[in-house]
Amino acid sequence: MILLVATVARPAPVPKPAAPAGEVVDRIVARIEGDIITLGEVRELGSFQTLTGRATATEETLLRQLIDQWIVANDAAAARFPQPDADDVDAEVARLEHTAGTSEAFAPRLAALGLTAKALRRMVTRELYLERYLDYKFRPTVKTDPQAIEVYYRDTLLPELKARNESSPPIESVSEQIREVLVQKDISRLSEEWLVQTRAQIHVERMDGGRARLSVAPPTPKPAPPPVTMPGVSPGTTPAAAPAPPKPAVIPSGPTSKDLP
Repeated sequence: MILLVATVARPAPVPKPAAPAGEVVDRIVARIEGDIITLGEVRELGSFQTLTGRATATEETLLRQLIDQWIVANDAAAARFPQPDADDVDAEVARLEHTAGTSEAFAPRLAALGLTAKALRRMVTRELYLERYLDYKFRPTVKTDPQAIEVYYRDTLLPELKARNESSPPIESVSEQIREVLVQKDISRLSEEWLVQTRAQIHVERMDGGRARLSVAPPTPKPAPPPVTMPGVSPGTTPAAAPAPPKPAVIPSGPTSKDLP
């Protein structure tokens, strides 16, 4: 099909202002199995983490996180894991807006971080998707025995409550919450072990100013990973979306009990 361009006179387009000399608008910082990661994506992730109250990370750390996200997202796609529902995304965005007090105060906060409402929604969707997939992938393999709950109650929860001069609840009233804390800790451990193994099998080329700087692993042809399975889900079928896992309380060194009653 031939496209014809009309010869009607048009006003000359207004030129866009050029970027100041020496300013980097955007560039490729890594190539991963044929895909790319840009500096803009790295900085966008940093802004999102600042918005959600997380510790400030270096661009190197953020890049590594994006590489890990690529690994998880590709595994989830191979497993045909469903995206989160729009209602779940709405709820998380509303929760973030609430941290600013009002929606009117939230918009300037987004703008100050260089984020748009569309970008925020996209990043919230991605985070929910990846978190739920890892929960779906590893939760069935996690086993928590009653003794581990008792040890956590005795050695972690009770000392923390005592240090805060708070009363100690009976173990029966907090056992399920402790179990979830331990499950989340094991899911994090299993996820990291899997990521370490997978990083060694993919080809990542780091770039320095647009030039190749480091090849993490040689490219090797690999078959598509098989879909993960769960009890009650037949191979070849689309798994039901996993419910959002409870948010365990955490301290810098790992799960804590400060939010337990």
